Amino acid sequence: RERLVDQGQDHPHHRQPAQTAPTNERKDMKTTALAVGLAVALAVATVSTCQAEKEETYLEAATHFCKTMTNNNKQCGWVGVEDPRYQNDREVKIDQIGCPDCGTVWGGWYEENEAGTGGSVKYPPNAIIGPGINGAGYFQFFPRYLSLGCRGKKVEVQAVYKLIDAGEEQNGSGPYYAGLSLDGDSWSPQNLTRCSLGSGPVGNTLSDCRECQQNASGEGDCPIEKDTWYQDTMILDMPEQCPPSPDGPVMPSIFVNPYQTLNVSAFTATPIT
Repeated sequence: RERLVDQGQDHPHHRQPAQTAPTNERKDMKTTALAVGLAVALAVATVSTCQAEKEETYLEAATHFCKTMTNNNKQCGWVGVEDPRYQNDREVKIDQIGCPDCGTVWGGWYEENEAGTGGSVKYPPNAIIGPGINGAGYFQFFPRYLSLGCRGKKVEVQAVYKLIDAGEEQNGSGPYYAGLSLDGDSWSPQNLTRCSLGSGPVGNTLSDCRECQQNASGEGDCPIEKDTWYQDTMILDMPEQCPPSPDGPVMPSIFVNPYQTLNVSAFTATPIT
């Protein structure tokens, strides 16, 4: 295409025909006009093709989704991003734009098969997660994607879990930190409530409830003990703005520190208004 455009324009290495007679001038003018017209048509076609092939950004796709949201889309809860049963869901495809959970810092809700040749999606209950599964020396976040149908709602996010491998060989005797992660978004709370459920079966009475400013570095002084069940609860105050962030989907997460492994019994998002 560039060569065709150059042929219709003056070029340092392009020899112009001699102007010997008016007839030749008219021919040259016609030829130049045709070449310029062809160049313009090619330029317009190129721009149109580029626009047609241009992939939508998350902001563009999510904004369109918000404007055309149906009653089925207005449900507030998790989006089944990692679940193959929902691979053709419209919001699943939007949340996958830009691969927001790519990188070693993000862990997946997967379970290896017995042969060790692959795995499948494994959500709670009894979801075993954490860098400790592979002996990794970095912390990881295990997210779920909050649907855009939660716009304007207060959403209770809750996780029930216990630390089943503390990585004592690398981390010593503690203190240990894990659980719901707090981030810096304006709709996220500044703290969460952490209660103990004891070391027996899940369903025991809540006790020792504390307000925590918990994050991956352990700030907030809310350590956990190995083999004890905990329930973390936080309230997200989602804005009416849709999408709430131009950068990507809202991803509440459970974090697990290096070499550690959790058993997650529940990870839920429930609208309360």
